[in-house]
Amino acid sequence: MVRKVAMIATCRVGLLVVAKIHFIKALIEAIEPTDKIQTFTDDKTRGFTLIVTPKGAKTFYLTRKYNGRVERNKLGRFPETSIVIARERAAKLHLQYDGGINAAEAKRKERAELTLDEFFEVYYREHSLLHNRRPDVVKDHYRWYVAPLFGRTRLSKILRTDVAQHHRDIGRSGRERTANKMASQLRAIFNKAIAWEYFDGPNPAQHIDRFREYSRDRFLSKSELDRFHQGLRKEDVLYRDFFMLLLYTGARKSEMLNMCWRDVQLEDEVWRIPDTKNGEPRRVVLAGPAIAILHRRIEQRHVNDRWVFPSAIKPSQHVVEVKRAWERVLNRAGIENLRIHDLRRTHASWMLEGGADTVIIGKALGHKDMASTLVYARLNLDPVRRHVEKTARRLSPSPELVKLDSRSR
Repeated sequence: MVRKVAMIATCRVGLLVVAKIHFIKALIEAIEPTDKIQTFTDDKTRGFTLIVTPKGAKTFYLTRKYNGRVERNKLGRFPETSIVIARERAAKLHLQYDGGINAAEAKRKERAELTLDEFFEVYYREHSLLHNRRPDVVKDHYRWYVAPLFGRTRLSKILRTDVAQHHRDIGRSGRERTANKMASQLRAIFNKAIAWEYFDGPNPAQHIDRFREYSRDRFLSKSELDRFHQGLRKEDVLYRDFFMLLLYTGARKSEMLNMCWRDVQLEDEVWRIPDTKNGEPRRVVLAGPAIAILHRRIEQRHVNDRWVFPSAIKPSQHVVEVKRAWERVLNRAGIENLRIHDLRRTHASWMLEGGADTVIIGKALGHKDMASTLVYARLNLDPVRRHVEKTARRLSPSPELVKLDSRSR
């Protein structure tokens, strides 16, 4: 039957075999593949086409001329897609074309649209590297908090509701500042995508209600310090040295990860950090315990080691992630709600407790303004307690008056 119909209405166009038939299931099932692509057009629905490849794949399409261009829209593969369903899809596409909507062009545009990961590479190259003081921090923050959820999604498919939900999820986990940074970074990325005409929709990170941020006041107390040291004892020496140097220097985690031997001057007991958060290099004083750790590490250093804390997997790079080691230490120590950055607060608060003024603390931590140091000054109550106790005693009645008062009773 198929051969008979094909003989009546078949013509050849290059390597194509074209035939016009009436689409019914039995007829399509009976079509045998040949060494050429076969195209069959339905005699009922305009532009309703079946293409059969030499390997036997049979696929329905709607072929239609629109604005002087032949557009081909895939409707589905036979037999997974039935003739009835394919015919219904063809009818819907006809309605769209009649209404001035080019469905094929919309699909081409969607396929051409970048994912967020793809656009971020453009954003990072054309903006972050040129205008951000710490482009590495921009990339890290994107990789940790934005990319896992939105990275593979095309720009137009990222919805405000999804961004708002992600923002809430991060904030409710106790990381309000991180949640706000995530939303701010995503908003900045989309602003550039719109300005550079990679995206023409509304910014999905716009008008996200920020969490109220509170300055964190957590640091290691005297009762926790010994437990912290005990928790470190069973840890791998690299991570143990890493956390102890953070405690001894008050440096930031990112600064310690990027610590290079060329910047360490053991003779002068100084570590020069060339790139800091405030954009200026600073010199960190190395105390005796910190120097002892560095001497031990330099004895174990390989000839080509650039980093003080090289990666065990890729020695040419530094250690990247210390979170799991940190969690192990805290679990052994029985300490909760302590973050790596809290070691910096611990260093500052213990300096204050030891009698250092805020100017000295600010210099040690590399603060550019006193406001940053005053945050640490409020953490430790011991100096306050000493002065309150002293003041209360001065405000108390004299011993003579106390004796007179006791006699009157």
